Amino acid sequence: MEFASSNFPEPNLFQALEYFNSCGHTSLAFQGAVLASTPSNPFLPVRDKLEIFQQGAESAVRFSASLLTKMLGSQRVDLLLALSHLTFLPTRQGLTLVKNAVQSCRTNYKRLKQVSQVAVMAAEMHQDEQLMAGAQRMTRSAKWGNRLRKIGVDLELQGQQGLAMVDHLVRSPFCGVREVQEFFDNFNLDQSELDPKLVLLLDGHLSQCSGSAFTAASLRKAQEILAAISHSRQHSVLSSLLKKTSSYDYEILEFLLQELQEREKKDTTVKNLQLLRFLGIYTRNSPPGDLERKECSQWTGTACDLPELNALPARSATRLPFHSLVGGSDIWAIVRPELNPHSLDKWLQMAPLLSVNSDNLVIAAATIMTKRYVERMAASAASASSSSSSSMNKGRRAANSAGTNVGVSEEFVLLLQQMNDVLSKLKLVENAVFFCCSTVDDVTSLEEKVLVLKGSIGYAKKWLQSAQETGEDKKRPERAAARLTSRLLLTKTQLALVRCGVAEEEVPAALLKKPEELLQKLYSLPCVLRAQQGLPGQHDINELADQIGELHELDLCQIRLALLDKWLMGPLSGDDIDQTITFDVFPTDENDNEEEDNIQRALYLLGSKDSAKCLDHIASIVNNSSLNMWSKKRSLFCFIKTASEEDCQMLLGKQLEDVSCDLEVMNLLCELESLGVLLSMESFVQADKTALLTNLLASHKHQKKATDLVICMALDYEVYDQGLWRDLLLQLIRMGWVEDLKLVLFRLHRVTSLHSLPAYVQAEEMVAET
Repeated sequence: MEFASSNFPEPNLFQALEYFNSCGHTSLAFQGAVLASTPSNPFLPVRDKLEIFQQGAESAVRFSASLLTKMLGSQRVDLLLALSHLTFLPTRQGLTLVKNAVQSCRTNYKRLKQVSQVAVMAAEMHQDEQLMAGAQRMTRSAKWGNRLRKIGVDLELQGQQGLAMVDHLVRSPFCGVREVQEFFDNFNLDQSELDPKLVLLLDGHLSQCSGSAFTAASLRKAQEILAAISHSRQHSVLSSLLKKTSSYDYEILEFLLQELQEREKKDTTVKNLQLLRFLGIYTRNSPPGDLERKECSQWTGTACDLPELNALPARSATRLPFHSLVGGSDIWAIVRPELNPHSLDKWLQMAPLLSVNSDNLVIAAATIMTKRYVERMAASAASASSSSSSSMNKGRRAANSAGTNVGVSEEFVLLLQQMNDVLSKLKLVENAVFFCCSTVDDVTSLEEKVLVLKGSIGYAKKWLQSAQETGEDKKRPERAAARLTSRLLLTKTQLALVRCGVAEEEVPAALLKKPEELLQKLYSLPCVLRAQQGLPGQHDINELADQIGELHELDLCQIRLALLDKWLMGPLSGDDIDQTITFDVFPTDENDNEEEDNIQRALYLLGSKDSAKCLDHIASIVNNSSLNMWSKKRSLFCFIKTASEEDCQMLLGKQLEDVSCDLEVMNLLCELESLGVLLSMESFVQADKTALLTNLLASHKHQKKATDLVICMALDYEVYDQGLWRDLLLQLIRMGWVEDLKLVLFRLHRVTSLHSLPAYVQAEEMVAET
């Protein structure tokens, strides 16, 4: 069938093709135009064949360009069809279309990838080197566009921005060594910049793993990145990363230290690696402190002046800061809060790795244990003190506060057991001695101090034994033991005083070191006299003296005997006493009071456990003829107050009643002695009482004391000589001593032989008048 017989006349052929193109059937229009431009097409009319052919060829080219443009603008490109259209189009026009398509892709990297492939085929077909270079560049851009877009980076085609794009690329968790190297190769970047970018990649990878699990995959990736870095730079890279890695990321730190150890073989690195492995199995006991916060923030470069604002990762609650332990300003600020009896063994294992003396760790642990106990006791005492407000409770608090100075709590006993276990780990036993000496000052209870001092002496003895075994100087442990023993005696003495209830102000502190003087001071306290008066609640000085004497290994009996000599015989005794007494010297009331107090102290002392020896000593004073009568009188008085009938028979060879009579005679002899009349008991007994009294009255008639003594002796010994009594009554009348006259007349009422005396009658009249 000929073309002329179709529905379209010949002049309207190309109008139909344009109509198809405008309706979107460009491909159909292109096919028609190709047929029209084919010389061998049998359907073309014979006439005007050349003109139709030329017009068909032009339309085919135009339709082909339109099809290629539409094809390159779509998301999916048929490469063979696009290549066929490129071959159909003129070279310049085809290349221009491809370049325009590339430029129109912009950041549509999926489309750019297909268009760049078409451009490569076009460049190969036309052997256009410039187009080939651009096409390859576009291929690389298309390839990396999507990858970079996923991490928020828009690909820039300028060469000077390539390294900046690498910085963004290495931040992606999906980026590895292969991607970085491929990026450098694809974009022909300077290979000298590859190592710095790989370092950034490793830094970013480790930062992403910080605070989370460092898995086996993460470890393999880190090792792969490190292996890709130049060997000469690996050591410096590892050292730099080690410093900036968080102190609590043990897994990352272990990886870095392991790699460093393989490259440098330093003892320091090996020690740090071993320390890190110890820390990995250790769980911290205390929360992070301000210094730890500050130092950890300095390691990471986020330090703040306010410690509370230096936030730490959650791992810091269970992990210790590695950097602070190996390079911090104060390692003890981290270690000290962690020390306790349960964790000490672990720290002793870590001591060589921390370059810390193991004995210092032991002492620090023991010190912290003591400090915490003292703080708890102080807080408990403060709480108990603030919980009561009434006056009764206040009184109870005062009693409790006094009692806490001598008590030992169960907690302290447990503390001593734990402390003994801790101190047993010391290498040098002398350090235990020094620690115990300092601990004595920390505890407040005297009984606790005693227990600590006993432990100190035990360690001092071990120290001395060790010095003897090793041949070291024994002077230091001997001096330490001597000082501690002396302090123990001092503390025990103080404890005995407190238990007895003796206040600190009652006994000077200096006397604690002078036990003999201390005993004398104790027996001179007012509580001794109050106890003799029967007042309740007084200190038992005898028992206290027994304790102090036992503590200091004193001959307490001899001290008590010396006190008896002091109180009963005065400062002088025996041959030292001057028996010459003038008529002008008489005891004053003050001396009388002191003498009475001394007698009461002697009686109190006779109630001690040495009472038998003291009685024997008093008996020896009574039987000593060389002693003055006053001493013998005081001694005999104390003897009678204390001794039994058997004691009198055994020590004095007399009945108790006879001894009491001897005391009355001694009282008279002492009174006579005070008046200057010296008589022995034998001479007194044998003397004529009338003559004695007459002479005494004549020589001392102006002294009332002498008059009273004569009256008493005359009545007691029934001396009723009229001449003596005449003089006595006249003396009383003359001196106006009416009260004495009443008593005398009452006693003489039955002595009728004296009633006829004028002086007696005159005395009655004087009494009657008054």
